[in-house]
Amino acid sequence: MNTPDLSLSLCNEMLADEGFTLAQQCQIARALGYQGLELSMGTFSPEPHLLGGEEIASIRQTIENEGLRVTGLHWLLAPYPHASILDPEHR
Repeated sequence: MNTPDLSLSLCNEMLADEGFTLAQQCQIARALGYQGLELSMGTFSPEPHLLGGEEIASIRQTIENEGLRVTGLHWLLAPYPHASILDPEHR
């Protein structure tokens, strides 16, 4: 039986809200023993769906440069408070 590869992850939002840059967030997470970051996309842009390929690649490279990996995404809809799966106007 294969055991899943589990990583201890820190949500970047905790440190972004304290004013730390992404590189600083990674350095702190690594120093605390985390293997990865869970990303709250709203910490990168008020409209994260508009981030370009270069910006996304830069985010990933910053994380990987610190020996971490992206382990998940969360709060994907937080920047869009009017989004709705029930209201056709706001889907």
